[in-house]
Amino acid sequence: MRTVLTLLLVALLAVPGTAAAERVAVAPGLVIAEDFPDPEVIEVGGVFHAYSTSSRHGRVPHATAPASGGPWTIRGDVLTQKPSWAGNGGFWAPDVSRRADGRFLLYFTGPSVATGRMCLGAALANSADGPFVPTSAQPLVCNAGEGGDIDPSSFVDTDGTRYLLYKNDGNAIGQPTILWLQRTAADGIGFVGGRVELLRNNQPEE
Repeated sequence: MRTVLTLLLVALLAVPGTAAAERVAVAPGLVIAEDFPDPEVIEVGGVFHAYSTSSRHGRVPHATAPASGGPWTIRGDVLTQKPSWAGNGGFWAPDVSRRADGRFLLYFTGPSVATGRMCLGAALANSADGPFVPTSAQPLVCNAGEGGDIDPSSFVDTDGTRYLLYKNDGNAIGQPTILWLQRTAADGIGFVGGRVELLRNNQPEE
């Protein structure tokens, strides 16, 4: 069966006009010719918004475009107010989503002054253009004993239930890095119950 499937795939790739052939033919292209790492992209009212890890353009740089392919224009920093718990290092991997109340929620990774580790924070804005204002004087998630926490991502289930997905930075202290899922309240800030472990890199090849 594996041989048959392989031959079928090769045949599909060889036939012009098939979905597989079209996917193979499309090469990635540069759409923002700037330092704009770890981009998060959302579409709001026909406008595409992108947010990136810190760069010379700000703590959380923001760009907009009329289409996903551009042209993109960098607009500046949407997190001009630094959280009081955070230091002056870079802010990583922003995640932006629209809540049911119409406001925009930003998750980010920032340097905690108290722990010396990277921790998760949250900020709110009335528009996708910002400005985003930190929601608390404390990090949203900060487990220094696990190496800190990084790479937040929001997820909304089909029934409207919100979740926060993130990982602890175990690599920073020689411990396993674990992917965690945390259910949240509708505001994306309050937590409901405890977190659930999804995956950990505890195998030699990992």
